[in-house]
Amino acid sequence: MSGTGGGGTAGADDRSRSTDELLRRAALAAVDALAVLRAVREDGRVVDFVFEFYNRAAAELIGRPVEEVVGHRVTELFPNAADHLVELWGETLELGEPVVEEIEATPGRRWLRQQIVPLDDALLVTSHDITDRRRVEAELEHRAFHDPLTDLPNRVLAVQRITESLGRSGDGGQRTAVVFMDVDRFKSVNDTLGHAAGDLLLQSLARRLRRCVRAADTVARISGDEFVVCLDGVATESDALAVVEKLLDAVRRPFLVADRRLVLTASLGVALDGPGLDVDTLVSRADAATYEAKRRGRNRSAVFDEHVQQRVLNEHLVEQELRAAITEGQLRLHFQPTVDLSRRRATGVEALVRWEHPTRGLLGPADFLRVAEEAGLMVDLGRWVRSAACGALARLLDHPATPRDIVMWVNVAATELTSGFCDEFAAAMALADVGPANLGVELTETALVGDDDPTGLVLDRLLAMGVRIAIDDFGAGSSSLNYLRRMRADVMKVHESFVHGLDRRAPGDPEATGAREVAAALISFGQRLGMTVVAEGVETPEQVAALTEMGCVHVAGSAVGTVTDEEGLVALLGELAVRGRAD
Repeated sequence: MSGTGGGGTAGADDRSRSTDELLRRAALAAVDALAVLRAVREDGRVVDFVFEFYNRAAAELIGRPVEEVVGHRVTELFPNAADHLVELWGETLELGEPVVEEIEATPGRRWLRQQIVPLDDALLVTSHDITDRRRVEAELEHRAFHDPLTDLPNRVLAVQRITESLGRSGDGGQRTAVVFMDVDRFKSVNDTLGHAAGDLLLQSLARRLRRCVRAADTVARISGDEFVVCLDGVATESDALAVVEKLLDAVRRPFLVADRRLVLTASLGVALDGPGLDVDTLVSRADAATYEAKRRGRNRSAVFDEHVQQRVLNEHLVEQELRAAITEGQLRLHFQPTVDLSRRRATGVEALVRWEHPTRGLLGPADFLRVAEEAGLMVDLGRWVRSAACGALARLLDHPATPRDIVMWVNVAATELTSGFCDEFAAAMALADVGPANLGVELTETALVGDDDPTGLVLDRLLAMGVRIAIDDFGAGSSSLNYLRRMRADVMKVHESFVHGLDRRAPGDPEATGAREVAAALISFGQRLGMTVVAEGVETPEQVAALTEMGCVHVAGSAVGTVTDEEGLVALLGELAVRGRAD
C-alpha cells in the first residue's frame, strides 16, 4: 500500500512539474509581453518589485534581454519610472483587483497598454504596444482642431483658446484681444493664378503670421482667406495694436509664389474683452471692426468702439427692414438707358434697384446693397429685380417708341449663379411674356472667368437660352488678359473712372494724364475680342466727342439720359425716337 501510495504521489508531482514546465514554456513563447513581479516589503510596506519571470516578447518590447531583467529590481532597471510603477503596482496589490493603464514607456516615442493582475504577493503584468494606435489618435485629434492647408488651429480650436484666455483675463491687469484678418481681394489671386498658387500663398502667409506673435498667442485660419488671432494677456490696447502693425507689415511684404512676385494687403479688426463678453461676442466685434477697416479703404486696421457698434446696430436694423421690404412691396426699379450715338437710338436699359423706405424716402443701392450681400439677401433681392425687370420690359415693348431690339440689363451677383438660376429666370420671362433676346445680365469680371466651375455652366446655359451677357465695370477688377480672352460675354461696359478724365486737359491733372490712351486701349481691346463696348458714366459733351473719336458709340450716363423711373424712361425713349426721325 505504501509503495503504491508513494508511487502515486511521485507521479502527481511529476505531472505537476511537467504542467508547470509547459506553462512556463508557453508563457515564454507567448506573443504578448508577460512579466511576473514579486513584491519587496519593508515593515509590511511595498518598496520595490523583483522580476521573477520575463518572456521573449517582453524582452523585445522593453529592449532588455531576459538575463538582464529576471532577478533584478524595478528601481534598478527603470530608475526614472520606478517611483510611479512601485506606487501603482503596490496599490493594485493591496486592492487585490486587476488594473488596466496606458503608460508612456519612452517619452514621445512609445506607448504601452498594461493589464496588472494581483497574484497573492506578486503581480502578472501583460503589456501591449499601442504606439501606432496612439499616433493615429493623435493625428485624428490634430486634424479635428487644425486647418489641413496651413496647419494652423481651426475655428473650433480658436474658440477654445479664446475661451481659455478669457478665463485668465483680469489676472494681473491682463486682457484678451481678438484680431480678425481678411485678406483684401484674395479671390482675384485664385481667379488669375489658380487655386494651387492661392494655396501656396496662404501657406506662406500662415508662416509669417505665426512669427508675429508670442508662443502663448494663437493664430487660426477660420475660412478661405480669413484668420483670427488671439492675443493672450495684453496690458493695453496699444500693446494689441503694436502686434496688429506687425501683422499688417507681414502681409504687405512681397511674396514669391510660382516665380511670381505678389503683393497683398489685409483689413484687420481688433476687439478687446470687457465685463460679461463671451467668445462669440468678442469675435463678432472683431469681425465688425474688420468691415470698418474695409470701409475706410482696406490695408489698415480698426478697433471696435462705440462708433463701430452703432454702425453694426444700424446695419442690423437695415437688414431686418430690407427683409421686410423685399416681401412687402417697398422696392422700386429705376432705369439708365444706353444710347447708340451713331444711330441716335436707345439700345439698352439697365434696371437699377431702389428702396422706397417708409420713413427715409427713396434709397439708392449704396444705402443697402452691401448689407444685402453680407446678410445673404442677394438671391432674394436679385429674384425680385429680375421679375420686376421682365414686367417692365413687357410694358416698354407695348410703346411704339421702344426699339424692338432693346435689351433690358439686370445686375447679377456671382453668388446668385446657382443651378436653379436659369430655370427661375426663364419662369420670370414666361410669366411676363418676354423673350431672352431682349434680356441681358451684367456681371463683374471675376464672376465671368471660370472654366468648368458651376458658375461657368450657368453662363453657358444663359448664352444657349439667348440671354446677353455683359462684363460690368470693366477695368475695375483684376482679371488677367488670359482670362479676359476666354470670358463668356458679348458686351463690355467700361468703368466710368476711365471716362471721367477724357475732358480734362489741364497740365498736371492726374486724371487727365494718360486718360485718353488708357480709354482708347480698353475700347480697342474689347472690340478686338468681338464685344460691343459701352462707356459708362458719360457726363459731358467733351467726353461724348472723345469717345466717338475713339470709335466707341455706345454710351450711358447723364449726357444721354439720366437715371429715371419707368414713366420717365418711356418719355425719354419717345424723345430719342423723335430726334432719331428728325436726324
